[in-house]
Amino acid sequence: TGRQIWKTNLSQDGQTEYSPVVYKGKVFMGYSGPAPEVFCLDADTGAIRWRWRINREGPEKSGTGGGSLWTSGAIDEQQNVVFNVTGSNSAYAPAGPMLYTNSLVAQDADTGELLWAYQAHPQDAHDLDFCAHPMVFDAISPPRFRGDVRRCVAAANKANMICLNRHTGELYWKVSVNAFAAGTGGPKLDAAAVAYNT
Repeated sequence: TGRQIWKTNLSQDGQTEYSPVVYKGKVFMGYSGPAPEVFCLDADTGAIRWRWRINREGPEKSGTGGGSLWTSGAIDEQQNVVFNVTGSNSAYAPAGPMLYTNSLVAQDADTGELLWAYQAHPQDAHDLDFCAHPMVFDAISPPRFRGDVRRCVAAANKANMICLNRHTGELYWKVSVNAFAAGTGGPKLDAAAVAYNT
């Protein structure tokens, strides 16, 4: 019918929310801005089940953050894990290392517990955000390599396409996709897909 069932305000100071992922009665969202977080909401009521603050190194107030989420997450249904990618620290914080910025993070979908994180650029002076959503897939090697199956999660930032073991966070491979000046190349906002082992 289009009738509103619930409404939950997540943002502060004009921060922007991005596309939700709905899975087993839960709605997963994140937002960009000075104090970005990942949220899990109850799909029936809109109540917040858990929230996870990305920048844990600065005070919990507007204007001190980094690691904005620019895209939706992905779900590993086999392991009940939600994956998100984060942006750089340069937009809202001083340059320097900041844990969980420019990262692919894996969390328990029920509790929000951080399972592992892969940080592509610990000290990012070039705004190399992860802009393309994570993709969950099984990669099958050619028969001459024993036909092994790799449980993968991959995502692209403005510098590289990165593929990890989705159970452990181990790096499988990384390839440069940035042929331009720093921060201006690579995939932009969800511009990635996987199909037919490619």
